Amino acid sequence: MQKLNRRQLLLLIIVLMISKNEYSFSQEYDSLKRSFISIGADKYIDKFTFTSSGNLNFNTDFGNFNINQNYRGSTLLDASKNFIDDEQFSLLYKKKIIDLFNFETRQRWLLNSNSRLIGLNKNEKIDFSSGLQYGSDDNSFIEALVGIQRNNMINLISDGLYTSAAANYQKINTDDFNYYLISNAEYVKLNLNRTNALANVSARLTRDYDADNSITFLMGYKLLKTNFLQRLAGSNSDYQVENWFENRFNGHFNLKFQLFSFINDFTVHGESNFFDDSYSAYNPKDSKTAAYKNKNEFVLLFNYNLKYEIQNFLFQIGLDYNLFSKSYDVNKKFEISDLDLRNLRNNEKMNDYNQNITQFSVNSFWFPSISDTFQVAYAVRLNQYASPSKLMNDDNDVFTEIFNLSASHRFSSVFSMKTSAYAFFNHNVYLKSQLSINNNWIRIYKFAPQVFINTEYFKMSPVFEVSANYTSYDYEDSLSSNSRSMRQISSRDSIMIFYKNSLNLQLIYNVRYYETGVFYSNLFEETPQQSNTELLTRCIIDYKVKNFDIGIGWRIFFIRSRKLNQKISVPDDLFQSVGPEFSSRIDLNKVIIQFNGWYEFQRNQQYFIKSVPNFFLKTEYRL
Repeated sequence: MQKLNRRQLLLLIIVLMISKNEYSFSQEYDSLKRSFISIGADKYIDKFTFTSSGNLNFNTDFGNFNINQNYRGSTLLDASKNFIDDEQFSLLYKKKIIDLFNFETRQRWLLNSNSRLIGLNKNEKIDFSSGLQYGSDDNSFIEALVGIQRNNMINLISDGLYTSAAANYQKINTDDFNYYLISNAEYVKLNLNRTNALANVSARLTRDYDADNSITFLMGYKLLKTNFLQRLAGSNSDYQVENWFENRFNGHFNLKFQLFSFINDFTVHGESNFFDDSYSAYNPKDSKTAAYKNKNEFVLLFNYNLKYEIQNFLFQIGLDYNLFSKSYDVNKKFEISDLDLRNLRNNEKMNDYNQNITQFSVNSFWFPSISDTFQVAYAVRLNQYASPSKLMNDDNDVFTEIFNLSASHRFSSVFSMKTSAYAFFNHNVYLKSQLSINNNWIRIYKFAPQVFINTEYFKMSPVFEVSANYTSYDYEDSLSSNSRSMRQISSRDSIMIFYKNSLNLQLIYNVRYYETGVFYSNLFEETPQQSNTELLTRCIIDYKVKNFDIGIGWRIFFIRSRKLNQKISVPDDLFQSVGPEFSSRIDLNKVIIQFNGWYEFQRNQQYFIKSVPNFFLKTEYRL
């Protein structure tokens, strides 16, 4: 066993200092095996973000330690001076007692803070627990722990008895079956008659015969009960307790099998979820505190895929049917008037809906030679949405069709071409007269040839695209129109020029010109109203030597908007951003330092606006 030396003790102290004693966790502690410390900071426009994370494993003669923490903080450079803190911390100690029994001690800290939120702007938990674990490894074990938890919400602190249990079981290749069982539970009793409980169980059974024949069963259950403290409106001392309860069930089945030359893949997935929301006491100033609010969710997904491949032909068919539903209800918990209860119920019932999506797709490839590929793809989808509430008028059907054709040819080992054509049709129909005026068609057409050049010293793949987008409404006359059109031509590429192994030049550009206007669908005519020209380009010279990488370059962003068909001349609307860019990476085996940044100077048509520095910095030390 490796003992702690001075350097490891120093690293341990550094991690604890970084974490600032404001921590939490979101995953199993020993799930991270690699030891490291990472610190980072970045700024993009007016947002600063700070991060620090670490995972340390120490194996000693008196037990094994794991320390894991993850912090992320952000703030905006505005008058609000808002700061958001999210930090996670865990400390796990494990000592073997006899045979398969281990003594385990665990500390966890959770902190979520947002200075902008009013009322619930800080949520903090810390717990300390100890217990026993029985098992051969981390994949198959049973454990039980008991301890205490301190909970801080809206500056009300409460301590309570904390208990947790977990059981994992994994058995591989037993009669060609693989078994997995993962479960965990937590329970804590707090003051003000509050209890928080969590239970998770998931099971998986798989059998893989070969790459094209397998069967999978998945089942899961989750129970969550938690209490939230909320300040009463206009009060700094009074509060109310909100009780949240949820039950979630899910099941999943997948069968993949080959029949003759056909590969079949069939999947069924289902979910049934129940949620309950209520308050421990009635507040006469807030009628919702007198009722139970219930929500039921149901999800059912069917998916079937057929694949047929022979010689130079590949054919795929997909069929999907997805069903979603949500239903809400409100029941009386405390005494309120029938009118208030009816209003609460009607407001919640407006969120009820039933939705089903049916889709059929075909995708085929033809390879007439080793240098040629042709693809034909088609998909059709019907999305039906309905609300049982008589107060809602947004029932609608959405019909969608997508066509995609492409052909590619490789002329040589360094030169090839591809041409693709795309069409998209979407018809949105509102079924009730109140919103039928919004019935519309969206039609998109694209044509995009592309060239690929790849040599030892040069690489590029420019795309040239022409597209047209039309949005037309079903009910409009020929004299006035709300329909819109957009026509666009664009080109983009990432060009790489290599010189030896240490020096290269990268040029990235994306340029497009597009016009928007009024579209008269009955006459298939349009009146252009505005043109836009955009250019984004980056040029970076990158130099690499041993463990050092440095890049220096320039980036330009430009957009110009111009009014068309105006009786009175209107000045162009212009925005441009230019500036230098710098990147570096130092890899000293155990220490990696990365920096990327650019300094942009912004201006419009008339004057200089401001300068904005942006950067991303990360330092990682691997143990």
